[in-house]
Order: sequence, then C-alpha cells, then structure tokens
Amino acid sequence: MHYFRFSNRAQTTLAALFISITVLVFGFLVMNVIYLTAIGSTVDKLSSESDIGISYKEFSNSLENEKKRLSFASHVQNIKNILEIYRPNTGGLNYMDMSYLIASESFEKGIDPYLVLAVIKTESSFRRHVVSNKGAVGFMQILPGTAFYVSDMHDNINLESRSELFDPTKNIRIGISYLAYLLNKYDNQKYALIAYNMGPGNLNKMIKSGSGVSDKYYRAVMSNYKRIINISARQFS
Repeated sequence: MHYFRFSNRAQTTLAALFISITVLVFGFLVMNVIYLTAIGSTVDKLSSESDIGISYKEFSNSLENEKKRLSFASHVQNIKNILEIYRPNTGGLNYMDMSYLIASESFEKGIDPYLVLAVIKTESSFRRHVVSNKGAVGFMQILPGTAFYVSDMHDNINLESRSELFDPTKNIRIGISYLAYLLNKYDNQKYALIAYNMGPGNLNKMIKSGSGVSDKYYRAVMSNYKRIINISARQFS
C-alpha cells in the first residue's frame, strides 16, 4: 500500500498558509469586535441625549447577552444612516430616536427592521402627513379602524383619536405590531405583506376563490427591501 506524502517544502508552505489564514481570521474577528464596541459606545452616547433614546437604551440593556446588545446597537446606527439618506419629516423626532424606535420594536416583535423600513418606503415614501384615498394615515399607512384594533390588543399602545396616527412614534409602533400580527397569522411573509396592503379579509377571499393573489405589492416591498439592504451594505464597506 502506497501513502501519499507531502515533501518537507510542501509541508512548510501548507503550515505557513494555515498560520496566515488563522491570523487573518483572528484579526477579522478582533476588528469586528472593536468596530461593534465602538458602534455600541457611540449609540449609548447619543441615546443619553433624549428621553426616547434613554428608554430604548434600557431595552438594549435588557437583552440577554453582549452579542445581542452589540447587534442591536449596530442596527440602530445603521438605520439612522439609512434615515439620513431618505430624510423623512419626523415632526421633531430626531433620526436617532426614530432608529431606536424601529430597531427596538422590530427586535421585540422578531421582525427584520429593514423589512419595516421597506414597508414604510413602499407605503408612504417616508412622508408623515400622507393620507391615502382609503383613509390610511402616516408613515406606515394605518387605517384608523385597524389602528384601534391593534391598540385594543396591546396594553402598552393607547390610541384615542385618528389624528394621533400622524405621530411617528404611535404610527410606527402600531404598524410594526400589526405587521407582526399578520406574520404570525399567516406564517408566510408574502401573504402577510399582501394582507398588510389589502387587508386579511380581502386576501382570505382571494385565496378561497382560487382566482389567484396579486403579488404586485409584495414585489414592490421586496424591491425597496433590496435597495435598503444594499444601502446598509455600503455603510459597512
């Protein structure tokens, strides 16, 4: 039986290659930790400048481990950078506060925050005062009836009038809660997004009729999602 053996020179080359790869991987991990730590420190500093920032900093501190806290901090900073590109009229809510709001509500509900941004872009193009011809209001284009329904389901959301849907904080919290409800209801992102647009009752009728479900809105959200992900990737390049 013959065994294949590397020459001494080949063995030395392979050993050197292995060491180089190990050093590069270790260096990347160290730089990644340093970067995320720096992001976390920056976000913590900025969060101390407003009441909302302090509130969501408490949410960050409640996360069970450092890895999740650093991930949350990097999402907050990245969302802020994306908002600075789209430059929404937030009615006095600064971009850091808005990014805290989107990140923490999304994390708490188990939703991709960039998907939330894609829905906002698709629904209102980040226009706070827009009202649709069906009466949907604000950033996430919430129908008042739907908003009151979501408010009644959550003790921590108090909505007393339609006009409050122009408030970015209430609008986004209700919109994310409603999207989370639909994702849980359908266990299907495509159907959940379509239901967000046309209403679950209309979607269910289309499914039962077998006439087919239009995915035009879903494709629009996914197109904006891809664009936002590309922006996010450029922030780290």
